[in-house]
Amino acid sequence: MMKQLLLIIFFFGLLSIACCSVKEGSSSNSTKEITNHTGVTLGQVSHKYRATGCSTVVIVNWQSPEEQIVLIPLDTLSSEYDIDGIEIYFNYQPLKRMNPVGCTVGFPAKLSDISKK
Repeated sequence: MMKQLLLIIFFFGLLSIACCSVKEGSSSNSTKEITNHTGVTLGQVSHKYRATGCSTVVIVNWQSPEEQIVLIPLDTLSSEYDIDGIEIYFNYQPLKRMNPVGCTVGFPAKLSDISKK
């Protein structure tokens, strides 16, 4: 009887350790994703998708079309930055939300710390 009790306690102890290590691993992955986007990013403001429903977008890696990332700002850029072709530095956080109606390129993002190049 005592061996069975010790075996059950040992089993639940291992189970709790395994669950804790999985939680730590998943939180480090989310930290890693956030770390990828906390640095300063250089992008170019563009109005080339206005006809399709995207008012203003910011294109990252505009020099190499195969690696371009198109960001749709959550908030309207101020008139100081909403100029076609201007290069800006910014931080961004991708958002899990639908694109504006008619806008089929890129993905929504919250831009912060915006400054001109």
